[in-house]
Amino acid sequence: MSIHERAARLLVGILTIGTAIPLMLTSHFGVAPFDVLTTGVAHTGRFNLGIAIVAMNVVFIAVAVLLGQFPGVGTVIGAFLVGPVIAVVLVLLPVPTTLAVQVVYLAAGIVTISIGVSFIISSGLGPGASELVMLGLMRHGIPIRWARTAVEIVSVIAGFALGGSLGIGTLVFALSIGHLLAALIPRVKGLTLRRSVRGVVVAA
Repeated sequence: MSIHERAARLLVGILTIGTAIPLMLTSHFGVAPFDVLTTGVAHTGRFNLGIAIVAMNVVFIAVAVLLGQFPGVGTVIGAFLVGPVIAVVLVLLPVPTTLAVQVVYLAAGIVTISIGVSFIISSGLGPGASELVMLGLMRHGIPIRWARTAVEIVSVIAGFALGGSLGIGTLVFALSIGHLLAALIPRVKGLTLRRSVRGVVVAA
């Protein structure tokens, strides 16, 4: 795969995730597990939310490194670009006025995040902090569906214990994202079931 195609995949993934997160936020069914953790850390009163987000990203990256998975240029690029995309989409996205639309927003957000993550991982340029931990666990023989589910459940439990806010959408996300990634990553164009990402074989 050429560097241009890899960069394109990274950009598509970032734009997709930046669109998906506002869908989930606007559904008002709860934030993603990582956000439960960061709001929980902020709730302790020792950090504001911005510092809590940076701190938890550093912690996750450190855990990934200990597991043998290292960040890449895509990790840094994503950290800078996803936020502005989210801000723009939040302004443009219509507010749901019925429960049915809220449910659609939630479902679309979770599936779209999975698609975005699949594109970023397929680029091989370095995913976000949660994905790094997931890939690190995969290095130790844990299948992708259970590796990602473990990351999300630990985030929810730790965040909730610290006072973070969650909702039914948080739990749906935590229990479904791993299975969605296991199904979607091999099907992203140009990525086969046995293709390796930075030394990790991506298999369901």
